[in-house]
Amino acid sequence: MTQTDRHDDLTPVPRRQGLSYYQATARAAPGAPSLRGAARADICIVGGGLTGISTALHLAERGTDCVVLEGSALGEGASGRNGGQVGTGLNWSQERLEAKLGAGWAAALWRLTEDAKAMIRDRVARHGIACDLRHGVAHLAHRRRLVDEYRRTAGQLQDRYGYADIRFVDAAEAAAISGSAAYFGGTLDMGAMHLHPLNLLLGLAEAAVAAGARLHAQTPAVAVERVAGGGFAVTVPDGQVRADRLVVACNGYRGRFLPEIGGRILPIDNFILTTAPLPPDLVPPVLPAGHAVADSRYAVNYFRRTADNRLLFGGGENAGGPQPQDLKRFVGQRMWPVFPQLRDLAIDHAWAGTLAITASRLPEFGRTADGIYYAHGYSGHGLALSLLAGRLLAEAAGGDGAAGGGAGDWTDWDRLARLEHLPFPGGERFRRPLLALALAWFRLLDRL
Repeated sequence: MTQTDRHDDLTPVPRRQGLSYYQATARAAPGAPSLRGAARADICIVGGGLTGISTALHLAERGTDCVVLEGSALGEGASGRNGGQVGTGLNWSQERLEAKLGAGWAAALWRLTEDAKAMIRDRVARHGIACDLRHGVAHLAHRRRLVDEYRRTAGQLQDRYGYADIRFVDAAEAAAISGSAAYFGGTLDMGAMHLHPLNLLLGLAEAAVAAGARLHAQTPAVAVERVAGGGFAVTVPDGQVRADRLVVACNGYRGRFLPEIGGRILPIDNFILTTAPLPPDLVPPVLPAGHAVADSRYAVNYFRRTADNRLLFGGGENAGGPQPQDLKRFVGQRMWPVFPQLRDLAIDHAWAGTLAITASRLPEFGRTADGIYYAHGYSGHGLALSLLAGRLLAEAAGGDGAAGGGAGDWTDWDRLARLEHLPFPGGERFRRPLLALALAWFRLLDRL
């Protein structure tokens, strides 16, 4: 957005999403009335998902006046629709990060991702958020040839990073952890977690309101313009917010915000179901120790048990084309080969959510020339990274995250903002059809 630009019609076109299990079991949401009339704030945050709410909470705790604008209900997007897994690290292995960025930068990113997990534990404990948090996530190989890579990853994290929470598991233990004969080994990470993401978000939103943040749901930003003399004017259907600084926290629901980065992130749909409660006599038992699982497929299958003993199973991706008409059957066809013992068990909920990926699969943090701060493109690691992004956005937009000189002077914001991001092949116009072809190829590889 240049000094003279005004951007209108920013609300993304809604996608069919369906009622999620999380919505059916959510705690009460805090008060977030739609905005009517004029408002003034130091910082306006567009997006009421985990990134936006975490940013607001950190800002309010430091005494900064902030307003959050959410076009739908709080957590209606992927923040309240995801698989609920809090993973370790980034999409790239530490070995790959070291080779690309050097040992120092890679180690700093490792520390940040560990801080992200610690932040979730701290926030849940500090604010008494009941979100069914449990530890233990297994990453399992669906092909025998991938097992040695998992063994190497566990060894590197133990030896080079002192991470004692991960260990290698063989095929027998993979079967015991999952309750499925579909896997050949992998890792068990007891430092990773899984939880009810919508209840986490609503608990954080309640804490943000208590700290002084102003939250407005059902208030889409329909236009943004730079104001002469500094600051921004954000127009909503029944009013306007004037703010000194602007944070865009929309991720896969970006719509027309930040067109200059449009070719670098891509919204994709992911699909999840929950079964009826698992019968007690199920043989073999599914996830008997209560760990979550993510597998090695290109289009990942992931699953965990809910607090009321259902199987939550996610899988399948869509790069913007027509969604499956029967989501229960679509996801069930991925679940039944893994758990044939569940073929006759009813499926009670099935839904979609829209996440955002980058071409590199590393998150993108940045600031436009006009001073708009953003963080997005978590590429499947958003549950942990979005809370961390809230802290870093609050520091950067609040004036504490200015870039240092050399790498030794970098802030935590710099370490993520300086990651290189290239556009998707085909740019904004052709990225979707090209990715759709790539996803079709990956699905074929998974089958082969």
